[in-house]
Formats: sequence, C-alpha cells, structure tokens
Amino acid sequence: MNETCREFSSNVLKGSKKGLKRDALTEGKLSRCSSDHEDSVSWDVRDSIKFGVADSSISQDILDVDLKPKISFKYQTNDGRKIFVFDNILEQKDLGIFSHYINIDLGAWQFSLHEPYDGGLEKPSDNIPWINEIDCVLFFQSLVGRTIQKAVMDAAQTKDAYYPYKVRAKLVRRGDLTKLYTDANRTDDEYSTFMFLNQRWRKNDYGELYLFDEDNEILAGAVPKPGRLVVWQSSIPYLSRPPSIAFKKGQLILHVQFTKSKQKMLASHKERTVSRTERQKAYDRGFVGSDKPAPVGIDVGKHKVSEHLSMQGKRILVFDDLFDKEDLDKLRVFIFKHGTYYYDDSDEGDSDSDNVQWIAGFEINDYVKSRLWNIMQQTLKHISGRDKWFPYDVSCNLIRSADHTRIHQDCEPHEDEWTYLIYLTPNWTKNDYGETAFYETMTHDNEIITEVRPKYGRAVVFQGIIPHSARPPSTNQSHARLTFVAKVSVNEFVGRRKAFIEEMRHFEGLALSRGTGNQFESEDDDDEIDDDDEEQESGNKPPAGVTKEPQSVDEAWKEKLMNEEETDDPEVQELRRQLDDVTQSGNLEAMRNLHRELHARHVIGRQETLRRLKNLI
Repeated sequence: MNETCREFSSNVLKGSKKGLKRDALTEGKLSRCSSDHEDSVSWDVRDSIKFGVADSSISQDILDVDLKPKISFKYQTNDGRKIFVFDNILEQKDLGIFSHYINIDLGAWQFSLHEPYDGGLEKPSDNIPWINEIDCVLFFQSLVGRTIQKAVMDAAQTKDAYYPYKVRAKLVRRGDLTKLYTDANRTDDEYSTFMFLNQRWRKNDYGELYLFDEDNEILAGAVPKPGRLVVWQSSIPYLSRPPSIAFKKGQLILHVQFTKSKQKMLASHKERTVSRTERQKAYDRGFVGSDKPAPVGIDVGKHKVSEHLSMQGKRILVFDDLFDKEDLDKLRVFIFKHGTYYYDDSDEGDSDSDNVQWIAGFEINDYVKSRLWNIMQQTLKHISGRDKWFPYDVSCNLIRSADHTRIHQDCEPHEDEWTYLIYLTPNWTKNDYGETAFYETMTHDNEIITEVRPKYGRAVVFQGIIPHSARPPSTNQSHARLTFVAKVSVNEFVGRRKAFIEEMRHFEGLALSRGTGNQFESEDDDDEIDDDDEEQESGNKPPAGVTKEPQSVDEAWKEKLMNEEETDDPEVQELRRQLDDVTQSGNLEAMRNLHRELHARHVIGRQETLRRLKNLI
C-alpha cells in the first residue's frame, strides 16, 4: 500500500481530524494504490466518500478496473445460468474495516427466525438467524460496494449497471439449521453475491456455500476463504453450510442482491429508513408496561413455588404468575423486533464469564419506571425485608442449542446482590432443556443445589454470589431461549456506580479500538495469532514463507484490554478520576450525573467511530 493510502486510513481510525470534517465529507472517487494485490483497489488520501441522498442525483460512475482476471472458478447450470468465484478483489485491510463497521453499530443485528408464538406467517428464507440490514445506498457508494458491483457486471459481461437493493451482513453459527433458498425468480434479471469476511478459516471449519442445479444436485461449492466473493444468477438455489460443531465463533458473511432497477434500490433504502424510525419511536415510548399503573400490595408469598438453600445458606426462590401475560408478550416482541444486542463470540480468556454470545441491553432509567420493576421491588422486599434495591444491569439473554454457556457468579463475595430472572420462551416442554442450574461452588468438585425449568413467565430470584449457568435448549428446539435478567445492588448509589463501571468497560474498549486501527494498514504486521488446535496438537507448522493472519481491530483491542489494567486514553483517565471523586463524596445526584455523562460520551463515541468507518469504507 502506498504511503498516502496508509496515512489516510491510520488518521481516520485513530480519530485524527486531518482530512475529515464532522458534518460534511468532500466528494471523492476511487483510485488505485500499489500493493501486493496488483489489481485490488483502495482509497487515495485525497479522496473520500460523499454519502448522497437517495434520489436520482446518486452517482452512477462504475469502478474503472477489470476484475475478470480475479475469477478463480466458473460453473454453469444445465440451462446456462452462471456462477463465478472471485478471489483477492479487495485488500485485507478494507475487508477488516468493513467488518468492524458491521459490528460497531449497536442495534444493527436482529434475530430473524420466525417465532410462531408471536403470530404472523413465516416468510421463506435461507434461515440464517442473525442479520444486519445495511443501507443499500451507503453500500453502493462504498469501496466494497462498488468493487462487488463491478465483479457482478464483469461476471454478467455487461456495461449495464447493477444496483445493490438488499445488503445484509449475516452471522452463521454452529448448529444453525440453514435452508436451501432462491433469492429471485428466473424472470428477474438479478445477481446475488456472498463475500466471506472471517480473517481466518481452516479446512475442518466447514461453512461452505453450495449452489444447486434444477435436479437438486450440488452444482458448485465454494470454500469460505477470507475475502472470497461468489457471484451467481439469483434464480439458482443456494445453501449456506453452517460451521462445524468444533468451530465456536460465528461465520460472518456479506450477502448482497443486485438489480438493474435503480428505483428498486431507492425503494429499499426508503424502507430501511422507515424501519429505523419505527425502532426509535418504540424506544421513545419507554420500557414495556410504563404506560399502565403499577400494581400495589401484591401478595408475593402466594406466588412462591419453591425455595432452596445452598450449604452456605444462600437463597434461591421460584415464583409463578407474578407478571401480566400481556406485559411479557409485549416484552418478547420488543426484544425480537427492536433489541439492542451486544455480541461476543470470543469464548476465551475469561473462564468465569457466562459465555452468553447474544445479550440485549436495556436502559436502567427507562426500566425503573416500568411495571416490571415495581413488581420486582415488591418481590425483593418480601424476600429481604428491605426496599432500597436498585438495578445496575438490565438485559435479556438469547441462547440457542449449540451455545456453550459456563458456570459463573454475578457478583463478588463481599457484595450484597440479588439476580432476578424471568423466563420468556412460551410452550416449553420438559424435553426442550434450557434449565437454570445452581451449584454449590465454582470448583470442578461440585454439586447441584437445584435446577429450575424455564416455564413462561416464571421468576427466579437468587443471591448473585451463587454459582449458576443457563443451560442451552436441546437440539430438538430450534427456537431461542429468552431470559430477562435484572441484577440489583443494595442501594441506588452502589447500583449506579456498578452500572458506570460496566458501561466504562465497553467505553474503554471503544477507546482502545480507536488506537489499534493501524492493524488494518500494516502489510508487514509482526503480530501473529496462534494456529488452530489441530496444527498445535500435531506439531505441524506453516510452511516457510507463509505468514499467519494479522489481528483484526476487535481482536487487538480485546487482547490489549485483557493484558493492561488501564488505558492511557485521556478521556478514560478523566472519567476514572471523576468516579473516584464521586465515590469519595457519596453524593447520589453526582453519581447519577456522572453515569449520564458516561452514557452520552459512549453514544457519541460510537457515532464518531461509525462516522470514521463510513468515511473510510
């Protein structure tokens, strides 16, 4: 990569304002940068993206590069429909930046599988559960979008423009029940593409893409090599094969459908804008149940099903029918339709974590105004005799059959805390598993205190120090196991301080990621990652001259966060200093204000990171 390209990329990811305006971006064009991939493309420092409005003024300039030499394989159905496999059409750093952009936008990922209990008809699909709908106009104006567009046009051997109208990042995990699907009819002159975005993939990881002929036989298969692009006429059926059961991470795929109709692209852009507006309105209405009066004087005792004690005298209590079914149903729908999910598939480093990959978070200030919190308060007062409890972590865990959850504790031994669970998966049977298991210790020499079946609407309240684990559903159950969770501290000051520390962990990760953006730019990066277990166990090493993949930005900042107690980011240091001052003062209003300030900075920080990444892609 030439120096001007490297300088621009590094400055944007590190947060430099050089060449980047906050509210307006200069109009730019695609250009060539010298690199190891002679025909790949990148951005020149003098160029940037102008994200235009969705109307006829959108530029129709086509990338001036011939990608036909990048075709590795060609296939053809019995009736002449075509499939192409491209390799090395984009730089690795561009793929990494785009992948980082996909994952940085909280609320972008949604669970897409049909839930019969929630009504409606199941729409035919490839049955990939997790989807991130990307703005097709933004994508059309990006380097990745224009490069893939040109690959489609080269495959179709036409100078007529094809426009992306469905752009979706998809995440496939082990155990997913993907299905054979066709994106369009034969009468539609459309093309579909899959680009594989994982930076490392091994021969036994599976995850191939299969394309079928009309006789339902596999016509072509593509190994998911990093950056590989598969292009096919959209009427050809395809099947995205999930990763192997030994592969614990997710497989990230970019799935794009192209049409010759520019209006179809603009209509899709408008539809996504409406959807995002509706989502914001749903959050503006507050937490579910906030619009109805809270119940008073609930006889909590009559709802108790059982109580269990650990050998140390710690308590676990089970309640049924404390909550209105209407509130629970609305909460379920909200989580599936509008949930703000945090995703972490690292599965390494912290053996004491719950290892739940998908968690939907909720705002504490909204939650404490709801009917659910009022009922929880009455329950906690009935159990403990105290009424000062305050939530510091409010979320919903989404677990599926192939997940690998761990036994963990929710607090430290010196902390006085309770955890409140509500099960939100209806029609659960004894053969579906999904129980919550409680244990005496965190050691391998362990015994069960009790296990609780996840009956719809059932509440489990337990002291947070008790080791426990949410067990995944059985393989007979393809739907998600949902559990609403509220962790509470002894009073509001302690609770808000813990909430601050928890959000600070995410904010610090964001700050660290700003300083590791140059991972994408370095072609001669000395950082290496361990090879897979198979090679380690067999003693095999990569052949001479073959280097291992550089870390992604996410991997880099996670490693740095694990290995360093503190970051030297001045904003983080200042917030830590303010937290120490407020902790010393014990002033509740000051703690509220500090928590609000951190949350606002976190939101702005993510917006700034998204803006930089948009500018860079």
